[in-house]
Amino acid sequence: TLYHSKVKQLAWKLYNTILGYHHSSIDVNDLYHEGLIALYKCKDKFDEDRNVQFWTYAKQRVEGAIRDYIRKLPMVSVPQKPMQKLKMYKQEYEQFKKKFSRAPSHSEMAKQLKISVEELHQILQLEIS
Repeated sequence: TLYHSKVKQLAWKLYNTILGYHHSSIDVNDLYHEGLIALYKCKDKFDEDRNVQFWTYAKQRVEGAIRDYIRKLPMVSVPQKPMQKLKMYKQEYEQFKKKFSRAPSHSEMAKQLKISVEELHQILQLEIS
C-alpha cells in the first residue's frame, strides 16, 4: 500500500543515517518490519475525529519505533589500539607542522610513526567514520 512504501522510505533514510555507527549486519528489512508494526498499531489507535491526516499522525510514531529499535542495538566500538594510534598521529602531525612550517605527506607521517602508509590510511579512516 501507499503507507508501506512510506515506511520503507523511512527505514532506508534511517538505515543510511546509521551506517557509520552500528554493525554492518543491520538489515534494512528489520527496520522496515519495526516500522510496519508501528504502522499497524497506529491504525488501531488513530482517531479520525481529531482532524489530522493519518500519515501525519503515523509518521512520527513509525520513525520513533525504528529509532527505538536502533537504540537497543549494540554500538560498534573501535578497538583502543587504533584509537591510540590516531591520537599519536594527530600529535606527531602537529609537531611536524610546527617544526617544518608545512603539513607532512602521508609517507613522512608513516615513517615518523614507524608504520606502513597503508596502515596510516586505515588509521585516518577512523577519523572519517
